[in-house]
Amino acid sequence: MIDDPDVHNVRIVGLAHVPYHFRLIGMKRELSGADLLSNKDGVAETQLQAGTFLCYAEDLTTGALTTTKIDIVGGLDPFIVELGEKPRRTPVTSNFRPSRIQAYESFRTASAVPIDIDEDLVPVVSPNLAEYAAKQFSSATTPLTSRLEKRFSIGLSIDLTSARRGGWRAFQRVEGLHPRKDGNQIIIDFGSLAFRPKERLRLSVGIEGDQVWQVNVPLFETGLNAEIALVKSGFGPELALRLVAPDPSLSLVLAGSSGSYPGGLERISGFQSDRRGKLDADPWTDLSWALADIRAGAVPRLPGEGPWPWNKHDPISDGYVVWAWMIAASADKTSLSLDQRCLNTLVQARKLGRPYFSATSELAAEMLEALALSSIDSAIRANAKYEAAIWSRRGKTKLKTGPFYAWERPERNLQAGKLPTGNYRTLASGRLRSDTLDLEKVLE
Repeated sequence: MIDDPDVHNVRIVGLAHVPYHFRLIGMKRELSGADLLSNKDGVAETQLQAGTFLCYAEDLTTGALTTTKIDIVGGLDPFIVELGEKPRRTPVTSNFRPSRIQAYESFRTASAVPIDIDEDLVPVVSPNLAEYAAKQFSSATTPLTSRLEKRFSIGLSIDLTSARRGGWRAFQRVEGLHPRKDGNQIIIDFGSLAFRPKERLRLSVGIEGDQVWQVNVPLFETGLNAEIALVKSGFGPELALRLVAPDPSLSLVLAGSSGSYPGGLERISGFQSDRRGKLDADPWTDLSWALADIRAGAVPRLPGEGPWPWNKHDPISDGYVVWAWMIAASADKTSLSLDQRCLNTLVQARKLGRPYFSATSELAAEMLEALALSSIDSAIRANAKYEAAIWSRRGKTKLKTGPFYAWERPERNLQAGKLPTGNYRTLASGRLRSDTLDLEKVLE
């Protein structure tokens, strides 16, 4: 019961069924706003005075920001606000694949780079790009908009030999994994695979004529969903991928890993910090907290003590990057041995393959740059510069998938819209048409 007749119960509903961070600012000085975390379906409740507010709604799975002007008036309890205006600003964390024309224009002047022995480091811009681009984008070529139908396939792989080449194979233990179609999107719930932290899984989305989109799958204790949706583009139908952490608090932590909340996450109403109760529940949640703490200027609290706190979760490259940062942050002064230890840890992280989180690659690049510029040893500076170049080449294949690190693979044999059965367990496959996504096969 509200004593003040000018204050109303307000329910805010986001544009999608995903966690949101809502910030409401009064248009008049006397109006008190609110800073809210929604539930997993994008709904939050608060109390506001009658008046006009600006509502900034941040989709915590992609970083997309929508601004809506709302008027709170009496007569309804609760007063329901359904956000629906088009986004006025979409930051770089949005998760749509860049168009091929834009990619070509951005990279057409790039020089060829040598192929490194690490199979993860094949650049998106190959030495044959100019020839490829001339064929793809010449005026004589049939416009891709005429390609109204494309084959697609979604696969899951497991790494059987971490830190060595050739270890990715089709994932077989799929009990409880049931992909489903919802309108023109496919939803995959990975909740049934939680509590299997030693399994390093990779999700792949292949579309006919395009490079395969890949992302490592963190098996959060609180679950993870993948949404693969049909989108329209100037190149005909394509797919967009995003990963959704259904736990709103974890989604906010993941958003915080990009440095969005320097004032701390705890200031947001509805956010429940569960670091103490959940510490060591799963390594990916711990790492999400660590990355968010680092970006907020705090020292992370990790399970166990050094020299390495994640022995049972060794294949995760993100852990080595965070550990390298903690080695440097906890030192009283710089030394040759400290620099070498940090560099060795970052090299080990790279050898384990691509990270799970975008913040990890950014943190690694920052530390390698610092070592390359300021180490007291010339050999360490040279080696750090070389290592930074490898991470930079790896970043050229990176795709925008919110807080999660995703990338494209350019191999020709992966561009038929059908993934090889030996290395990929097919979860769903079918055809994309201009307005529909048709399933032909789905894992049951």
